[in-house]
Amino acid sequence: MPSRYVLAHELSHLRNGNTWVMAMAVMATAGFEQADTVFSRLYIQDQALAPDAEAAARVYYGSDAPAIAVQRGGIMGFNTPNEITNIAIKGPKT
Repeated sequence: MPSRYVLAHELSHLRNGNTWVMAMAVMATAGFEQADTVFSRLYIQDQALAPDAEAAARVYYGSDAPAIAVQRGGIMGFNTPNEITNIAIKGPKT
């Protein structure tokens, strides 16, 4: 289990929007906008943070939030508190 510092850092990273800012920068490079996101999966280190992580995602995305899934998973990046995978579609969502 991660240390308290890692967990606090992970939750702070989610709440201040760093996770989504970085994800949106990658999407923008590919020509997508936040509104194009139809699914967002957030990988966290401690499943106990799942409710807070989902709440932070909903705050970030606002009232037009995509489908959101939060799960505990092995984090691939060094010194990265969480990871995100987005699926985006250009054009109208039906």
